[in-house]
Amino acid sequence: PIYGPFGYSNPLDNNSSKFNQNFSNYYSYDDGTAEAAYGVTGAQSIMAVKFEAYEKDTLLGIMTSFVKAANDVSDKLFLLTVWSDDNGKPGNVIYQDDIFFPRTPEYTETNNGFHTYYFKDNLKLPVDEIFYIGWQQFDSDRLNIGFDRNTIKNENLFYSLNDGVTWVQSSVEGIPLFRPLYSTSMDSSLGLKKTMGNDKYSVYPNPSQNGMFHIKGELSNLVEIQIYNLQGKVICSSHNEVVDLSNFNSGVYIFNIITEENNFLIKAVKQ
Repeated sequence: PIYGPFGYSNPLDNNSSKFNQNFSNYYSYDDGTAEAAYGVTGAQSIMAVKFEAYEKDTLLGIMTSFVKAANDVSDKLFLLTVWSDDNGKPGNVIYQDDIFFPRTPEYTETNNGFHTYYFKDNLKLPVDEIFYIGWQQFDSDRLNIGFDRNTIKNENLFYSLNDGVTWVQSSVEGIPLFRPLYSTSMDSSLGLKKTMGNDKYSVYPNPSQNGMFHIKGELSNLVEIQIYNLQGKVICSSHNEVVDLSNFNSGVYIFNIITEENNFLIKAVKQ
């Protein structure tokens, strides 16, 4: 017991403190409530949020809290994307959704509710200590993700209007309700597979200024290379390691590398 100057024991409440520490499977800047909505405008525009962990880890997906604003954009398409770090800005794309299976904003029944988008094929994605999560949208409409105005972390919020060639740090104070979901011991119950990825083929130069691309990788079992535009239409094809897009407009194209065993999708940019 603890005695005061008059010999009385102080109540335990006066000399103790306690709090609850929750350990979750996601990182978060936001406080869980949205005071506004945020988005970027412009066809093919990109939004990215920087996260810095204590060590390398593995992501399973991205948690979002889209809000219903003046315009319903639940039919608008976007591609979830993850980037590595390049001196404080998004660098190389280390994950992006399949162009043929894009996402749409999902609204929850409750205010400030979160919807989880798992990566394609339940992929487990390795990331370094610093990485960026975000999306590339198809149309010019704002997608209106919930925006926490009370947590001033916009130094970690970036956008690009030219397919990631240049990045701009947002000047809007706050942070989107946007969270990376980490791998945990619950993966087996979620039915998530081991890490997958495309390390067999690459396209160079990427971006290309003149529209000439070369395919690097094992080409002995190559069947065909199909080139799609962002509307999902095959615009040309090739049966060797050289792809000529010099007669096509500048923009983003998808290379579908078809081999005897499998096929691989790679995004390429003609400037």
